[in-house]
Amino acid sequence: MKRIYTLVIALFVLVGLNLNAQDKKEQEEAAAPTSYTFSFPDYKNQMINITASSKGLDFKEQKGKVVLLDFFGKKCPPCLMEIPHLIKIQEKYKKDFQIVALQVQQPMTHEQLVSFIEEKGINYQVADTPKMQDFIGFIMSAAQWRGMIPFMILLSEDGLVYKMYKGMVSEEVLSKDIEFLIAEKSKNIDKK
Repeated sequence: MKRIYTLVIALFVLVGLNLNAQDKKEQEEAAAPTSYTFSFPDYKNQMINITASSKGLDFKEQKGKVVLLDFFGKKCPPCLMEIPHLIKIQEKYKKDFQIVALQVQQPMTHEQLVSFIEEKGINYQVADTPKMQDFIGFIMSAAQWRGMIPFMILLSEDGLVYKMYKGMVSEEVLSKDIEFLIAEKSKNIDKK
């Protein structure tokens, strides 16, 4: 009889320990971060601060702007062909729009990056890979991106993904999509 009581008590202890382990696991999962923050410098050593959450990507320095996140390479022919279009688009919509470009092909020194930007006449934010690996990994996972460039993500002023572009995109297509998001932003402001 003592054995049965001992077995029953041991069983209750084991079940209780298992339930406590499950509760602890659920508590840890609930406490897991719901957002991630990434910070890295652009070519002017100005910080790019991005918070990623279930609500989208929040670019701290670009509050209220439509953002085009551009993953490109310094030796990628389609990427290089897009740069003049991106320069025009940035200039045309600069009040409500910002391009944040990330050079992901082969790391450059700061001097090489500045030289590249000056040579191309780039008028938007550009950062290079060494200090943004965590963010690139996050985007690869979240967007199911496998590293093909050019790759761009167009985000509304609220940081919501509007479109993803794989491969070269025409200036007309980008302009049309950006104009749509800027018009939507204006409608939202008018409603407030």
